[in-house]
Amino acid sequence: MYTISWLRNKNTRYSTICPTQRIESLMELKNDSTIIIKPADKGGALVIQNIADYEKQILRQLRDDSFYKILPKDPTNQFKSLIHDKLSKFLNEGEITKTEYEHIKLTPQPHSMTPPIPGRPIVSSNGSLTENISTFVDHFVKPWAISLPTYT
Repeated sequence: MYTISWLRNKNTRYSTICPTQRIESLMELKNDSTIIIKPADKGGALVIQNIADYEKQILRQLRDDSFYKILPKDPTNQFKSLIHDKLSKFLNEGEITKTEYEHIKLTPQPHSMTPPIPGRPIVSSNGSLTENISTFVDHFVKPWAISLPTYT
């Protein structure tokens, strides 16, 4: 669950940012266990929602077996091994350099992310098994992608 962590940033001088009353109001919201505060998927806004409604939306989505299913076991290690084998093969065949391999090999531990906005699932890939691979591929695909008429 996300929190308004910027309120706790020790490097921030609150008195220069906003009046004490506003800070107190924000702290009250942050500590209110009946609401949840999440970042909107666009625009940098925050969404404040009743926690019961939020949990109801999440459960509705997770129970939709056309999108989600309960796995008999965590497949993370299997995927990690498969990705490692493929990257090693690419390195050994000269498809990628040692520097590229070191950059995209798997080091982060995966995190379980909840969708940032109730209503439609948005799952962050930050910290995922393939985050570095995605960044690497994006570097090469981006020049072609921005030349497409559908690119905005």
